[in-house]
Amino acid sequence: MRNMLKSGAPLLAGALSLFAFSGASAGVVNAFDPAGWDRVDMREGGAADLVDLTGLGGDLENNAPLGSGALRLTTGDNNGDKAEVGIGGAFGTLGDFINGGSLSYRYFKDSAGDLNAFATAAIKLTVLDLNIDPGNVDPVDGPDGFTTFVFEPTWNLGAAGTSVATPTDQWLAASISGDDGVFWHTGVYREDNLAGDGSDGRTLADWNAFFGGDLSDALIVGISVGVGTFNQGQTAYVDDVRFTNLDLSFSYDFEAMPIPVP
Repeated sequence: MRNMLKSGAPLLAGALSLFAFSGASAGVVNAFDPAGWDRVDMREGGAADLVDLTGLGGDLENNAPLGSGALRLTTGDNNGDKAEVGIGGAFGTLGDFINGGSLSYRYFKDSAGDLNAFATAAIKLTVLDLNIDPGNVDPVDGPDGFTTFVFEPTWNLGAAGTSVATPTDQWLAASISGDDGVFWHTGVYREDNLAGDGSDGRTLADWNAFFGGDLSDALIVGISVGVGTFNQGQTAYVDDVRFTNLDLSFSYDFEAMPIPVP
């Protein structure tokens, strides 16, 4: 997988990385670049591969966003299946992102074998707040400034708080900013994991206001894309992930890479 820096500063040397490689799927004829994105949360029958779209036809091949490759994420028919791929690093603060950053990606939901009309590949920002305001400290569990904000297309295709079936067999684009894009979170400060329920989803700016501005200095330490649990029978493709924050600007192109013959 190519990690292409279009402009801005490179990732800081030795930046905090909270993502670890979790192993390749059997029979895969490509490999992830160990210096960039990797499989970070693979469960049960979930799989993540880099694939060449040549010859697959339809919108999948003919309107591929970049090159001829894409990231493919699949789940089987078990609720516990999950496939997530991500990159860790130093991506600035969430406050700076809210004030002028951007995040976008292209995604494709395959209709074949689909068991959940609402599911497809989500994009996520993982953040870490090391300076938690006392008012946001959980009285039982203590300080917890680590969470992942999850953007799922189904909660963003209609009215806020309403889940909409995701269109199939076509490349779609999602563009996100601090005040555009509904997210749910996996639990932070004194709030529990919303567990995929985006009915109370908010923009990142609104979440920051909800927590009294405490998220402003939280560090963005990871970007990931994935199909989560309870999303059975999914085949989702992802490409052209873009992120900007102050002087940082990254564009990621997912291309299949053959494994060299010894």
